[in-house]
Formats: sequence, C-alpha cells, structure tokens
Amino acid sequence: QIETGLNVRKRNLKVGDIVFFKTSRTQLHNGVYLGEGKFMHSSSSQGVMISSITDDYWKNRFHKAKRVI
Repeated sequence: QIETGLNVRKRNLKVGDIVFFKTSRTQLHNGVYLGEGKFMHSSSSQGVMISSITDDYWKNRFHKAKRVI
C-alpha cells in the first residue's frame, strides 16, 4: 500500500487518503483518513476504531500519506 498512489502532505489530506504511522523501528500502521483530523483503523485489542491524527501518540508517529486515484 505504501508503494501505491501519490504522496500527500499531512496538511493536504483528503477523505479517503491512506495515512501511515511508524509504530516501531520496523513496523507501520495504517488507516483511512476521514476528514477533520480523524482516521479509521483497526486495533488488535479494540477492533475497528476512529482516532485523531492530532493525538500525541499518532501525531508523533505520522510517517506519510498516500492518495490512490
């Protein structure tokens, strides 16, 4: 997924963009941007959830975003 589509700057995110977060040295986590700073993703402990990219945890781990056309 990270190899597909166009790179998007965080400030230019649109609904449907795929957002990637670096959760460890070797692992990435991704979700779908919903607008208004929110994204949908799946947690192994909590299932599908909606989080904010401005929460400290996610804000500090933002890696890149892609737009698949």
